[in-house]
Amino acid sequence: MTCPETSQKNRSAGHLPGSMQPDSERPTMRRTHTAPFNRARRHSLLVSAWVATLLVCCQVISVAPVSAEQKEVFDGFEVHYNAFASTFLAPEIARHYGITRSKAIGIVNITVLKTQAGNRPIPVAAQIEGQLHNMAQQQRRLSFRRITEGKAVYYLAEFQFVQSELLTFTVTTYPEGSTQPLKLRFSQNFYNN
Repeated sequence: MTCPETSQKNRSAGHLPGSMQPDSERPTMRRTHTAPFNRARRHSLLVSAWVATLLVCCQVISVAPVSAEQKEVFDGFEVHYNAFASTFLAPEIARHYGITRSKAIGIVNITVLKTQAGNRPIPVAAQIEGQLHNMAQQQRRLSFRRITEGKAVYYLAEFQFVQSELLTFTVTTYPEGSTQPLKLRFSQNFYNN
């Protein structure tokens, strides 16, 4: 506690307490608390830095040869496949195809192409059956539906997943013009954040 006489003496000598001093004469003090605005700004900067790091990592991963193209080649056929969270679809695309966009819903996409020597592979219709299972060996059947856009034919199935879940897909295709079923198996991690 300061003595009133000392306080009066300091004021008369030009020493004003805290906010009463002119800015040019105020001693610079480092604040030990953060105002809500500064906290929000710092959080925003951290999130931006995290997102930038994630994008760089995704770019590095996307150029790796392992993920360049996902397909299995069979005698006379190619089966292309991919699986992704439904939130990667634009809302208007999902709406057009009746797909639910959710952080907990994924989509597996299968395309069957017939290969011909010297010609480009052409899409063919097929019957597709599939199932997935998680690390606890819980199985779920995949129900595929056919989508045709011009000459393109592909098959989509929706599935649910939980955060950080490794799913293994087993898919059997019966393409038109084939006497043998074409089987493929792949695994992928899914994150719903």
